Amino acid sequence: MPGGLLSGAVRIIADVEGLTGAPPERQVERVAFRLDGRPLVTHARAPFDVRLDLGPVPLEPRLTAEALARDGSVEARDERVELFLDETPVATVFQPPFAQPIALPRAGAVAYVRAVAYLAGGGVAEDLVMLNRRVLESARRAGIAIYAVGLDLRPGEAAAAQETLTRLAAETGGRSFFVAWTEALPAVYREIERELRAQYRLSYQPGNSSVEDRFRLVQVEVAGGGVEARTINGYHP
Repeated sequence: MPGGLLSGAVRIIADVEGLTGAPPERQVERVAFRLDGRPLVTHARAPFDVRLDLGPVPLEPRLTAEALARDGSVEARDERVELFLDETPVATVFQPPFAQPIALPRAGAVAYVRAVAYLAGGGVAEDLVMLNRRVLESARRAGIAIYAVGLDLRPGEAAAAQETLTRLAAETGGRSFFVAWTEALPAVYREIERELRAQYRLSYQPGNSSVEDRFRLVQVEVAGGGVEARTINGYHP
């Protein structure tokens, strides 16, 4: 369902298409909706929709839809993967294996490919592949904090890779991690999640009214000792 806070009357429609080449018993016959993990309603014919009254207070409910075959098996869920070139959306994939060919523009025109996976349980996962050295500038312009993870870096490449990843993370307000084994990744992901849940948003009105597109440095300091603010080190107006 749409992300973000919602309130009042809401209608959600599930768009269901037949499974090409699947036998009759595998074709979708019903759609079941769940709200925050609890069964809500099941429809046996189109339109496969649900109407909710979320009340006056903005909420962020988790509404999921499951396409059910004749034998009750789940043939599809409302999972999807959105693909971006830099911050421009280029494709949305709704079914496994969630693969989509993407034609890249000329060399140097795009800094990174970003994939955002919306999971049936309500979670969101994101991955980013850098294509060239413009990734720092692109991240600055988009206001993206980069959390970089170096895994089992080769000895001949470790120093340069660590320097690059550390700089990308530090200058965008993120953090870098370097581990030797995949077993260490869950702890890294928990630490990143903890930090993302503890973020604060600050805003200010700059005194410089120039519209010149130059990167402006910003430094955030916290009154009192023992506390350090980690944030993007500037912005493009």
